[in-house]
Amino acid sequence: MMIEDATMWVSLVSDFGYPFVVSMFLLFRFGKKLKELTTDVENLKKSAHKTKR
Repeated sequence: MMIEDATMWVSLVSDFGYPFVVSMFLLFRFGKKLKELTTDVENLKKSAHKTKR
């Protein structure tokens, strides 16, 4: 982590509060993972459909 990143996080926490910042961080992080999971499930579904033929 760079100094600029730490400064940004401290600023966000002081402006919005710790629970809000943590909640937003987790939402963005889980949102990215959920998008990847959706793509993987769609690929698996396509692969299973090809196998049935």
